[in-house]
Amino acid sequence: MVKTDIDTLTSAAHEATSVGMFETTVVTAFMPDAELLNRELTSIVLTQMEKEEGVSRSNVHGWQSAPDMLSARWGGEAAISVVQFALATCNRFSADLKMTHTPRFEWTADMWANVSSEGASNNWHVHPQAFWSAVYYVNDGYDGSDDSEAGGELVLQDPRFPMNRMFSTELVFRSSDGQPQRHRATIRPRAGMLIAFPSWLFHKVATYRGKGRRISLAINMTVMPARLPQNLKSGERPAWR
Repeated sequence: MVKTDIDTLTSAAHEATSVGMFETTVVTAFMPDAELLNRELTSIVLTQMEKEEGVSRSNVHGWQSAPDMLSARWGGEAAISVVQFALATCNRFSADLKMTHTPRFEWTADMWANVSSEGASNNWHVHPQAFWSAVYYVNDGYDGSDDSEAGGELVLQDPRFPMNRMFSTELVFRSSDGQPQRHRATIRPRAGMLIAFPSWLFHKVATYRGKGRRISLAINMTVMPARLPQNLKSGERPAWR
């Protein structure tokens, strides 16, 4: 039986490499010329909040509209601009493996508004019956402050989290950069920022402790079989429905 010296084995182990696989795609993008659009959206959302009691889902203390900002048309052209931006962004990171020349699918989208004051948060949740989910920040509530104590971050949980932690809560894998893998990731929002992620990804919003009023728009995107073009000569049809 051949026995290799332990120092030789240790040296060879130091040459090993790791490759990250099966990544979870999270996309961030910034709306161009967002300041003017956000002023209009602020007025639209606050006006709707005066009319509607709101719903209670994952939100704690904050106000959330029904998911009819697009279907009931109360979001107007400003809301359409946001959903078009979200769909264009997500299209870049989506692939139909069997598409040839003509798209086989098209998007359908729902949107709702959230207004959060100090103490508001969102519990852990997912968005069933959707492919992509996204949040657009009309007002981050920070008023330009970098105070980390203000909270309100979007928190994303590693979908492998239960399996990683079943054996030991303190033993974790290393990433290819040599750093311990995290089981949660946080994103501090900014006004005009769009964040999109798979709808099955568990996420929450940390308790917001700022003094300003935060306004965000949430979007669910699903796919449906593509319809025949509305205009058979030009081939034009809506980008979403």
